Amino acid sequence: MIISSITGDLEDENTIKNITKDNLVKSYTGGLSQFITINGEQVYGFGLQDNKITRTRYGFTHKLEEGSIIINDIAAKLLHVELGDKIILKEVAFQIDEIIELHKFTEEKMPIAIVPLSTFRTLVDREQGVDFLAIKLKDMAWLDVMTKQLREEYPSLQITSTYEVSEMRSIEMVISNYLLFLSGLIIIISILLISSIYYRYLKKSHKNIDTLRMIGANSSNIYEIMFYQSILMNSIGCILGFLLAFVCNKTFIEWFGKKGEWIEQEVTF
Repeated sequence: MIISSITGDLEDENTIKNITKDNLVKSYTGGLSQFITINGEQVYGFGLQDNKITRTRYGFTHKLEEGSIIINDIAAKLLHVELGDKIILKEVAFQIDEIIELHKFTEEKMPIAIVPLSTFRTLVDREQGVDFLAIKLKDMAWLDVMTKQLREEYPSLQITSTYEVSEMRSIEMVISNYLLFLSGLIIIISILLISSIYYRYLKKSHKNIDTLRMIGANSSNIYEIMFYQSILMNSIGCILGFLLAFVCNKTFIEWFGKKGEWIEQEVTF
């Protein structure tokens, strides 16, 4: 869960304490964010604490400490820098300790730089408060309940319900296994159904085969006729099956997209 405010509500330490003292909260972290200028280029800067929540959220692995800076690959290209290079911010040198691929976590492709929260406070002259809170709940089943509760108590706050990458992968794995099982079941049923239909077709065609033999057709001729009939039937079945699968797939994706709006991968802060 990401909580942010454009009205300065999170400047008040009491507000932060009231939000995070809830029994549903397992852990939380706060951060600052705003555009900063690096080498004459505008980069979206983050001041973060080094903990599991921020590492999971932004995908970095290197220790976030004083004098270090972490940027994403888009910022690296914009600034023409590489891992280990130095960046000067307000006459202070920072070493690039990691370059992350943050676009894997968000659709927004913007240059991003991450420094320790205490350092960022100095850079933007902010002594207290945060711009956003990232909260991990004890049980994600209570996510909607707490979101509703906070929106009623603090209507000016912007609340984004999010799931951790590990939880997203678990959901994707369940869906993937379900679709795999469903596909296998459909294939087995289809084979049995096609076999049954073809067997009944052969039984019904028995008289036609006898007729063909009576007019002089040999086994090769009969085999050729049956072969081309099979190809025609299977081709029509494949085309109809492909169209049906396409329609069902599109319908399922649209349905899942509407039902899955609670899963947000968008990194706003």
